[in-house]
Amino acid sequence: MENKGAGALKGLISFIFTILIIGIVGFVAWFCVDFFGIVELPKEFSIVELISKYDTYVYECSANVESKEEIAVQPRKRKININNNVVDSGGSLDEVISQMDSANNNRRDDNQNPNPINSTEFYYSQLNEYSKYIYDEIYKNYENLKSGTYRIEFGGHFNDLLHKENGDNILNDSFQLALNSLVFDKPELYFINITKMFLYTEKTSFAGIVRYKHSIGPASDDNYLSDSFNNEEDTLNGIEAVDRIVDNVLSGINNQDNEVDKIRQVHDFLIEQCQYSTSKDNKNIYNAYGAINDRAAVCEGYAKAFKLFLDKMNIESIIACGTGTNSSGQVESHAWNYVLVDGIWYAIDVTWDDPIILGVGTASYASTHKYFLVGSDKISRDHVENGELISNLNEQFLFKYPKLSINDYRE
Repeated sequence: MENKGAGALKGLISFIFTILIIGIVGFVAWFCVDFFGIVELPKEFSIVELISKYDTYVYECSANVESKEEIAVQPRKRKININNNVVDSGGSLDEVISQMDSANNNRRDDNQNPNPINSTEFYYSQLNEYSKYIYDEIYKNYENLKSGTYRIEFGGHFNDLLHKENGDNILNDSFQLALNSLVFDKPELYFINITKMFLYTEKTSFAGIVRYKHSIGPASDDNYLSDSFNNEEDTLNGIEAVDRIVDNVLSGINNQDNEVDKIRQVHDFLIEQCQYSTSKDNKNIYNAYGAINDRAAVCEGYAKAFKLFLDKMNIESIIACGTGTNSSGQVESHAWNYVLVDGIWYAIDVTWDDPIILGVGTASYASTHKYFLVGSDKISRDHVENGELISNLNEQFLFKYPKLSINDYRE
């Protein structure tokens, strides 16, 4: 009996010891998987989260083009005086032409642009790998963004970057560039206000090892929707309203019309229906919703609305940023469009084709199509592209634009 009892005790001890070994091995494996980030574990199941020093800080996307100090006053509209004749005051300055010529000497060899461009990813194509990842993750959540509160999780994707020299500044710049590029490539994101999107960095440290996790979301008590939208229902109603207007305009365009005629009809719709406005009472002046639904916008809103229409028609176009020399000779930040016709790029400035009329009468066709499919020789007289979406990055980043035709389009 004693031998049998001793054997049973020994078996019990062996069983307990085996369970302990399995438990210890399992715990160590779990800890290693969690500690080295092999698998992203939820916080409630993370050992490291429970025993680590923990900190959170945010980046705010506050440097987008619409909040740049120098764009606080948009380029003044061209003024035309209708008293039997038209006075077009959008003249050129020799120094502006000189700047444009020196910056674009390589554009004057021929009219054809040798490099094909996907205009729906024009800005995206010039980003670094970190910006592209942020851009992709945001846009793939297009449907989720409509709530204005959805949080996009990146996990430890940028952990290695944050351990590199200057990694923090690189990530901040990449975040800013990604969001600004996204709303210029994808004007249909008019319901998003990127200045209300924050990049959250969660920092944990244990045994001298630091780990970083990131996510994008709104402030804790807010959303990142444009000011006219308070919730997902507002967003869906706004999208429906814009889609209805766009579809109605496009349905009136004859499929037999050539591409230039289609572009012209969209151009004419915007200058007829939209009013140039810098009033703070109009909450969407910087996006396509303002130009299409509210019918009030600044140059950025005109340009985004124009691109939205052309994207719907599968016509290649991009939004160009730079400066415009207005009728008073002042140089101010400005946005307009480049459009691809017959394999060649031309400029269109819908904003400046929608002039302020002084006197009685209507503007002539020439005055409302002064900047319709023009070449570099003409557009460079009062427009200078600089490709600067953001002015306060840690490292300046300038986007490069496609080569324009030298001459205006000829039908």
